[in-house]
Amino acid sequence: MARITKITDQVLFHWLETTGHSIYGGSSLKKIILCPGSVLSELNSPIPPTSVYAAKGTLLHNYCEKAFTERPDNPVSYVNETSWEPEDKVLVIDALNYVLGIIALHTGKVSVGLEVEGNLSTWGLPEVLGTMDVEVKSETRIDVLDYKFGYGIQVFAQDNPQCISYLGGAVPFIQGVIPEQELHVHIVQPTLGHFDPWHVPYATLCYMILDTIAGAIAESRNEILRYNPSMEACRWCNAKDGCEWRLAELTKQSKQLVQAAKNPAVKTKEDWIRLLDAADDIQQAIKDCRAYATREIKSTRGFEGYKLVAGRSTRVFKDKVVGTDYIKTHLGDKAYKPEEVISLAQAEKVLPGLKKSQVWKDMIKKPTGKPVLVKDSDKRKALEFTMENEFAADAEIMLDVKHLRDPFAAK
Repeated sequence: MARITKITDQVLFHWLETTGHSIYGGSSLKKIILCPGSVLSELNSPIPPTSVYAAKGTLLHNYCEKAFTERPDNPVSYVNETSWEPEDKVLVIDALNYVLGIIALHTGKVSVGLEVEGNLSTWGLPEVLGTMDVEVKSETRIDVLDYKFGYGIQVFAQDNPQCISYLGGAVPFIQGVIPEQELHVHIVQPTLGHFDPWHVPYATLCYMILDTIAGAIAESRNEILRYNPSMEACRWCNAKDGCEWRLAELTKQSKQLVQAAKNPAVKTKEDWIRLLDAADDIQQAIKDCRAYATREIKSTRGFEGYKLVAGRSTRVFKDKVVGTDYIKTHLGDKAYKPEEVISLAQAEKVLPGLKKSQVWKDMIKKPTGKPVLVKDSDKRKALEFTMENEFAADAEIMLDVKHLRDPFAAK
């Protein structure tokens, strides 16, 4: 296949026909905004196979659509009657309940669209195509909801180019006309218990599409391209494994880290901040490299100097029923584990209705998790560290001390 040197309409159409997705699709926009040169690089890179995580996400998307299609007035009851995996049913029901709550906010005649194909042709960007998971319209509001079923990365609605592109597809651009309805986008991520709405001002919608997105697309088609490799830009880029700009940046960052380790005292706080960013990029690159080598070996192309071997595994019975009966016969009561109560999360999977019970909610508390170092741009709330907090922590520890004995006291 000849190398693509220029992005033309013919090239874009061929990519769409081959993959079923636009190279300028909503899910790619953030990457393109950060690194416009990535578009041409991806067009010249092999298309990776679908991951098991993506396949699972697609399955859960389909479940949500099917429930609404089969029983639009009560999709949750439909889910409860299926033979789907219990864990899948819990996630789908959580997603559907959120969607139903948004639909209830509308008044008058309400239209609900599922898996709605949209584009930004009225905004002058017909190449930006995408599918809205749920689109809800009435005289008072327009809501676009996007399902996310990943466990790893929490996704937020605000300033999200993918959400904005979907909303733009639902709100045609007409010069001088401002829609009367309120505009809202939502991230629905039940795997993390995360449901994130954003009320979008029309001026923000216009700016993000006509300036930010349009500008990045135009820049991606320039003769001289800008590349800006980073963990955020490269994470979902199909060209990252062979990207010379990423390799050059990682090489530079690696040298800086080595130098810092040798002479830590000469580094300023600002230097260390930059090095932390570099460390994140390098750690991600190592993961990507291992994944790439594994894919190459599994594809039979091989990866020089490396091979895949079988890791540790647990022994199992050839016939589970026969083996289990043998243990019961020879061990008697000792064949059974001590009885224990299932976990909080397992209980909610067995009885999904528990999540709605106020009595159940009142019994639960969620301790603060172990501190995780992230960048300021992360939308999670920062932990506060004060002397009062430190004293309180010490006091809590002291409560666990049953008796303090003076080592110098008379015996």
